[in-house]
Amino acid sequence: MQTTYSHRERKPQKRGVAIAHDSRNMHDEFTDATALCLAANGIKTYVFPQLAPVPELSYAVRTLGTIAGVVITASHNPREYNGYKVYWEDGAQVTPPHDTNIMAEVAKVTSFDPGKDNGS
Repeated sequence: MQTTYSHRERKPQKRGVAIAHDSRNMHDEFTDATALCLAANGIKTYVFPQLAPVPELSYAVRTLGTIAGVVITASHNPREYNGYKVYWEDGAQVTPPHDTNIMAEVAKVTSFDPGKDNGS
């Protein structure tokens, strides 16, 4: 997550990221890990305190003016799986070329220690 929002010209620290989750396994742990990773990089988070569907996150991204949003979900996969979906500042799911740019930033990560240079 930390590389996803490393684009300084977009002012991620000030605009923040909205985070929602559904009822899948370990949603609290994944939500907390996402928020903590962003916070370790100085990025404000808006975390839904209750279950929230994707349209609600999309609305929050647009209403709050956040740089992005994350939904902890595995969507149409079996209930025992989990993951996350990233939404752009327009409230829509990330599409090209943003997806490729995000993955290029992820590939630069050399450390998962928030106290060390992560390569980006």
